[in-house]
Amino acid sequence: MNELKRYPLVTVGGLIFAEDGTILFVKAPKWSGLYTLPGGKVELGETLSEAFEREIFEETALKVTHVRFALTQDSLFNEEYFPKNHFVMHDYLAQLAPGFKKEDVILNDEGVSYRWMTINEARKEKLNKEAYVLLDWYERNYQVKSLVGFNRLEIECIIGNNKEERTIPQKIYVSLKMNVECKETDNLEDTVDYDEAARLFESAAKETKYKLIETYALHMKNLLMKKYPLLKGVQINVYKPEALSRAEAAFIEIKEGFI
Repeated sequence: MNELKRYPLVTVGGLIFAEDGTILFVKAPKWSGLYTLPGGKVELGETLSEAFEREIFEETALKVTHVRFALTQDSLFNEEYFPKNHFVMHDYLAQLAPGFKKEDVILNDEGVSYRWMTINEARKEKLNKEAYVLLDWYERNYQVKSLVGFNRLEIECIIGNNKEERTIPQKIYVSLKMNVECKETDNLEDTVDYDEAARLFESAAKETKYKLIETYALHMKNLLMKKYPLLKGVQINVYKPEALSRAEAAFIEIKEGFI
């Protein structure tokens, strides 16, 4: 066996942002024709950031600035790549350098087409697995989050499992956080109406008469994610003060998406 083949290949790549916030994706035959992110192998004697800038220029004819390290991920013989191999991928974030425009892309022979996309647009396309990993990381750690919701909404309802709880209303408290992109339109239609969301919590608790706060929270999480397509994530906390005499409250916390 060739000695070099015993070791993984070190590569660089990442998200290249234009001024309008779109990201460059390249469709590459070596990635089974999927959209992927520009990048390539690190050469002997260069740093990771130097390799990243060189690879971007070689593959796209673009220069970048504000280069920031994001994360390292292992790609272990991903069947989307031909031929299969073990890559240690160092991912970066960068912006188009001054003087370069989106239409200045010139692909080398490794790419067949390219497209500038928002994250939401990209998620509707077929990407290689490693591109999804980096997008997920970026949305969790780097993207601006706008949280709307309410704290400790008081609801009096039938909730519980024992005989007394099935007949005597008691108070529960609900807190809600919703991750939604804020826009400058000043229109309620471009966000999530937290007053409407509060009324959904109230009506569900009073009409359904749940036995478990866990079921209530899960039901409401599913309802919100389905009703409000603008949501990127939701967190629900339900507190039941009278559940335990020796504790301030019993509670359930449930999350989905980016919070």
